[in-house]
Amino acid sequence: MTRDNDYIRDLLLEFERSDEWFMVVALLVDATAQEEKKFAYCELLVEAGYLKCYENHAYRMTSKGHDFVQAIRSDEDWAKIKNFAASIGGGTLEILNDIAIGLLKQKIPETIGR
Repeated sequence: MTRDNDYIRDLLLEFERSDEWFMVVALLVDATAQEEKKFAYCELLVEAGYLKCYENHAYRMTSKGHDFVQAIRSDEDWAKIKNFAASIGGGTLEILNDIAIGLLKQKIPETIGR
């Protein structure tokens, strides 16, 4: 399986939009391919520190996850982040995070100077 960074972004944005603190993403015996994918990606995001998993596969977004979402929310910024990552040969989630935070930091002087 090749990791789908667009799916990761969509999933984190889904967590952020939720009115609940937790999202249950259980892997049932008769799970659909989409449910299996969502579960697998939640587990990847736990490993990366963007989600935390509790009993019964209840996941919540961590502070690191919220920070990442803040930096990748804009479709325009997300396209820039992906293009930059592609120009350097791809990127891990950590590198995508660093690029996103770097892009966000670049906006500080522009915004303050207004």
